[in-house]
Amino acid sequence: MCLKLSRPSPSIHIVFRNKTTNDLLSHRFRRRRRMEMKNLKLHKKNKNMIEENEKLRKKAYLLNQENQALLFQLQNSISNKSVVAS
Repeated sequence: MCLKLSRPSPSIHIVFRNKTTNDLLSHRFRRRRRMEMKNLKLHKKNKNMIEENEKLRKKAYLLNQENQALLFQLQNSISNKSVVAS
């Protein structure tokens, strides 16, 4: 009786292949999940930056309005003083 050395049976090969495929899918899933989490964090950070930017724009607008009003008052007081001095 002669024993013939052969490859592993197909069922064993499928198990190894599936394990590798499952590992690959698991790796891809984890990598995708990590990317989704990074994207979510960046999205949240971006949203916060946009909100902060809007607050700063409003503040700048109000300061500009105040500056214009003070400038107008200053110009009026200067023109009133020059009229009184004449």
